[in-house]
Amino acid sequence: MIATVTMNPAIDKTMTIPGFAAGATNRGAVEQVDAGGKGINVANALRQLGCPVVALGFQAERDGGAFSDSLAARGILPDFVKVPGETRGNGIVPS
Repeated sequence: MIATVTMNPAIDKTMTIPGFAAGATNRGAVEQVDAGGKGINVANALRQLGCPVVALGFQAERDGGAFSDSLAARGILPDFVKVPGETRGNGIVPS
């Protein structure tokens, strides 16, 4: 088993903008939310290559189980130390 370490994980949000038009007002929708960060990205690549992998690091308590659930759904064993606060986010969420 290979272990990856992510000291500063992120919540990655993927957004689509149907009918995008340059210079116009465009509205997007969040299509997908995933666990991310350099170590998580390496763990994803290793898993896709068929390697058993465990992701280590710190996870914010406020995120509940969604972060770990996202990894487990991809076949990555999550083993994070819970810390106070929120996990940083990447992406734009429309209001």
